[in-house]
Order: sequence, then structure tokens, then C-alpha cells
Amino acid sequence: MLEQHRQQKSKRKSRLTVAKFGGGVIGKNGENIPLVVERIKTIREISDAGPLVIVSASKELTSLAIKVGEEYAFSGVGELTLLSNPYVWIKDSFMKEPYKSNFIHELSDCFKKVKRALGQIAENKEFINVNRARVLAYSGEVLMGIALSYVLNSYGLESTHVQIENWPIVTDKNFENANFLEEESRLRINHLVDPLEDGKIVTMGGYIGRTKDGLETTYGRGGSDKTAANISMLLKDVYDVTLDFEKSSIVLSADPKIKNIDRKELEEIHYLSYNEAILAGQFGMKILTPSAVRDVYEAGYDIPMVITDFRNPKHITWIGREVDSNGDSIKIVTGKKNCALFSLDINMRKSFRDYMKKIKRFHDFYELATDEINRKSRFLLLDGEFAKRNEEELKAFDEYATVEYGLAAITLVGDRMAEAPGVVAESFVAIKERYPKLNILDGTIQRPTSLILLVVSDDDAEKAVSAIHATRNYVNKKVKLADYYTMFTGNLGWSVI
Repeated sequence: MLEQHRQQKSKRKSRLTVAKFGGGVIGKNGENIPLVVERIKTIREISDAGPLVIVSASKELTSLAIKVGEEYAFSGVGELTLLSNPYVWIKDSFMKEPYKSNFIHELSDCFKKVKRALGQIAENKEFINVNRARVLAYSGEVLMGIALSYVLNSYGLESTHVQIENWPIVTDKNFENANFLEEESRLRINHLVDPLEDGKIVTMGGYIGRTKDGLETTYGRGGSDKTAANISMLLKDVYDVTLDFEKSSIVLSADPKIKNIDRKELEEIHYLSYNEAILAGQFGMKILTPSAVRDVYEAGYDIPMVITDFRNPKHITWIGREVDSNGDSIKIVTGKKNCALFSLDINMRKSFRDYMKKIKRFHDFYELATDEINRKSRFLLLDGEFAKRNEEELKAFDEYATVEYGLAAITLVGDRMAEAPGVVAESFVAIKERYPKLNILDGTIQRPTSLILLVVSDDDAEKAVSAIHATRNYVNKKVKLADYYTMFTGNLGWSVI
């Protein structure tokens, strides 16, 4: 049947939106579900098929499920109704018959699986591996995907949800940070295509995967974004896919929660390249999980992505392989606290990089300048907790290796920065003028990739971001002025100092 679909679409692919709704959008206990339904209605009107909707658990529910699981591992007991109560409220508030009755049956089935997993956790005294994944799946994303489908039907929108036995996200057996297996997953896309071709809205939970032999797994942090990206990759040959991340805000030039930033200075960022989105996410911008973009980018695909403010859908940020930079050199200034600096023998440099990427599948690190005097390679790890959990393994590379904690990484995001005069100088001057006692401890500048990375103490992170952001508009105006001069002087190589 899938081959028939491909032949039918050979002349013009139908437009399909893969829409992802996170826990913050769904709200605590699902309070924003009516707004989610209205957005799905609108998306359906502009799509030829679907949409296909990926959902997270409701706000705070995953943290609560982890707490319950850890309680069972410690004492063998926990308050399970805390996990089921939100779904009972969703049923009573937003579902009609016969969908209520159908959902009660599926709710019961899911919590039977949760109870069995918790029984194993209590017996083993460990909240890990497949039992951990099952608790999170059947109290969280899988069940939310089921619930939303019944809500949509109650609102008169024909919908179906993906059954767990037909789960299209196939992964390896790394249960708590699973690796997506694209080719194996592609064999299951008929479970998505068939209902879409029947005119239905398809819902499924994010974050959750399944091994080839049917064991539940989970992605890492922000895994529902990654699920949406992976589903888009699977369907791109069948449909003209747009990947829509429905968020509570679009991308801004800095995190509005950072102290000392004048809110009038913040700008909406309407265009990002894949590279810019990955970099911003790695260095603390929480608007989008970098691994979701990285999967598409590294696979060589060109799938248009959009971040939509679900309360104000005219406000969007487009993300693509190559997008209009809007003339800005510096788009975003951001920072990531709780980083770690790892130093080891220079001869172990390549082995360490391979280990991190291929064995640990940890990509959020950058190599700083080599310490030539002591013959040390130096790597900034953007997750201090990862470094602490794995410190013994990391130090096994070199008995004299060291780890320094309490560091923050500050970066400027913009693919055009390599072309811009004075970006680094202006950043240093801005910090010096506003915070003369702030010490820049380390950093790196990689001109070909427009990477500017500064290392400061955790305590100084917000100060550094606010200072650099304050000069962002000035630098961007200088760059645009330089472009103006270049256009009228035949590119004589002039620059604005």
C-alpha cells in the first residue's frame, strides 16, 4: 500500500504538517487543551493531510512520574493517583460519550502496565532501564497521545492514535537515551500513512521509542521535539512535510528571564539556519531541543521547520538549511551554566572525541585551545551533571586528567559573524565597561564557523550575556552599514571600524 501512496504522490505531494505540542503548551493537568484543539483545527485547514500531532506529557507530569518511580525504588510505595488524576480531569472536562468510555478502558490498560513496572522497580530497588521507560510512557506521552485523540473526536474532528504495538519510532536498547534507527522505523510508516490517507488526524506521544523486539525506551531531555523531527524524516518522501513546533513563544534575541537585560532590547528572531538553531539550543536557549534539528541536519535533509507562538500564531520563527539572515550579524546572545572543563593528555584527544560521540553519544562539547606547555587537550562539556556522572570513566583516559566545574559558556549566534568587523572586540568592550571586575576565564573563536565562545564563572553568566546583548544592535547596525558601503564601492574591501 505504501508504494501505491508514493506513486499517487509522484506528481505533487500532499502538504502535511507534523505539529508538536509540548508540556508547557498543554499546561498543567491539560488545562490548555481547548487552545490546542483550536490550533489543530487551523493547521488542518491549511494542510492536505492530517495533521500528525506529537504531544508531550502535561506540564510537570514527567517530573512527578520520576518522583513516584524513585519512591517505589526506595520504599516500594508511592502515590499512583497523582499520575492518573490529570487524565480523569481531561476526560471529565473535554470528552463526550462514547469517547469517555473508550478512554477509560485505555487508561486502565496503561496503568496496569505502570503498576507492573513499578512492581519490578520495587523488587529490584532500581528506577532504571525498561521499567523506567514504561512508567514514563504509560503515565505520560503515550497516554497523552491517546487522550488527545479522544478529545479531538469529541470536538468533531476525526482522529486516531498510534497503537504502541505499531510504534513507528524504533530505537536501540539504550533505554534512557535511545538512538533512533531510521531504516528500521521506515518499515512501519504505513501505520501513519494509512490513517492520514483516510483523512484522519493522527496523534502519538513523543519522547518514547520501542526496540525491534518491543521494549519501551525513552529519548533524552527534550525528546518529544526529537520525535517530531524523526517522524518528519520518515514521511518526507511521501508528503511535502512542514515541521511545526508549537511553543509558548518564538525565538528572542536572548532569554527574557536573564537579569539586567532591558526588555525593550529584546527582538523577535524570525529566521534561523539549522546551524544557528543547534548552536542556540546547545548554549542554553530552551525554545528547541538541538538534537531534533541535528538529526535532520546530519541526515542531509531539508525539512522546513517553524516555531509558532501557539497563542499568537502569526508570530513565527522559520528554521531551514539556508534561510534569510535578515542582515543581522549577531542574532542571539545566550549562555549555558553548569559546564565543566576537562583536560587530558594531548595524545588521547582523538580517542576522547570518538568516545564521546560514538560511545556516549554526547555531542555538547567544544575543544578549546591546546595547553602546549603541559601538552594537554582541553574540552568544554556543556553539561556539568554529565561530567560528574561519568567522571571516573572520563579520567580513565589519563591518570592525570582534571575536571573543573562551576563554569558557564557564553556564545553569540549568527552565521554571518565571520563576515562582521569588530564583533569580538565589541563584546569584550561591552563586558569591560559594564562589569570591569568580570573575568573572562577562557574561550575560543573559530572564524570559518562563526563560533565565538567565552567561558566565565557561573556567577558571572547573566552579567556577561546582558552586557554583550546590550551592544548587539550597535554591532548589527555597523555590519549593515558596511554592507551598504560595499554595495556602492564595488567591494573594495573597506570595513567600518
